[in-house]
Amino acid sequence: DIPAQDVKLAPERFQFRTTKSEAVFGEWRTDLAGDFLLWRDKSGQLYVIDGHHRLPLAQKAGAKIKGIVLDEAQVSARDAMGEGALRNIVTSPDVDPVDIARMLKAWAPKGDVKEYLTAAGVGTTMQRTKLGVALAKLPDGAFDMVRAGEVDLPAAAAIANELSQFPAQLMKAMQRAAERQAAGTPMSGPEATSFARQLRSVTSSSETVTEAGMFGIET
Repeated sequence: DIPAQDVKLAPERFQFRTTKSEAVFGEWRTDLAGDFLLWRDKSGQLYVIDGHHRLPLAQKAGAKIKGIVLDEAQVSARDAMGEGALRNIVTSPDVDPVDIARMLKAWAPKGDVKEYLTAAGVGTTMQRTKLGVALAKLPDGAFDMVRAGEVDLPAAAAIANELSQFPAQLMKAMQRAAERQAAGTPMSGPEATSFARQLRSVTSSSETVTEAGMFGIET
């Protein structure tokens, strides 16, 4: 057991989530606390990686905590943050799909992302995970549009699923989706899928795709 007072909080360095948890944290209860994920630097200082909301309660109660400790000698601070992000996705049902995508873009190995998540114990059939996996396929510029709220998640995910191998068409679809959203008529997921498939079918740069019939917007 580790005295909670011996562990430091450094959310600006180790807390990956950008959205607040919906979980309610009241008084410290050892029987419900679970294990913490901690990282120890070369000086011996411990930092919390997963458990940022629980640690202050344990410290206030003067409690000891149980933790899995990662050492800097084996795990860098950045990789420790990645371990914490993945663990958070496994244990927290309210992690935002955008944060899932951020984690995958930063730490998932190239290849089968679903296999990576499954190996970690993340259910890949859940809607939040499906959205996160799709959004992770977006190039940075398109992903920034999602983070800025310019394109709704279902539309962005549909575009990513259809056009991840066609970056020029993908950005055109994202820009059109952003225009629709700014005009107050956001694309639905099915609409985005249909438009993306039209773009993908274009075989010549001289060809154009219009939305006149389907979306009521001229190109």
